[in-house]
Amino acid sequence: MSKGAYLIIEHTEALHVIDVNSGNRSNKATNQEDTAMEVNMIAAAEIARQLRLRDMGGIIVVDFIDMSNPENRKVLFDFLREEMSDDKAKHKILPPSKFGLVQITRQRVRPERNIKTREEDPNNFNH
Repeated sequence: MSKGAYLIIEHTEALHVIDVNSGNRSNKATNQEDTAMEVNMIAAAEIARQLRLRDMGGIIVVDFIDMSNPENRKVLFDFLREEMSDDKAKHKILPPSKFGLVQITRQRVRPERNIKTREEDPNNFNH
């Protein structure tokens, strides 16, 4: 994403987990809360896009960067809901938990595609 921030998206049998990271931004801003808010807003827009792009369904848990200001958490939650509003898939977004996690349920639009990849083991010295 812009500003050096990035997302880690993990898929398990039970759910998807998305972790928001500020990357190299953390020491550039004078105010940690402002940095977290800026990165989280960029991430919210990208998460809404990725959910549609990848047609991710089921339970999605998003770990945004912690923010202490409750008003900022509400602004972020409302922004995520707005970004998701044009998603054709049926979905529900819960407000951030005490741990700052946002839970989303989303119905798939298309059937799941399981893409298998296979790579050589870089630790295997027998080739």
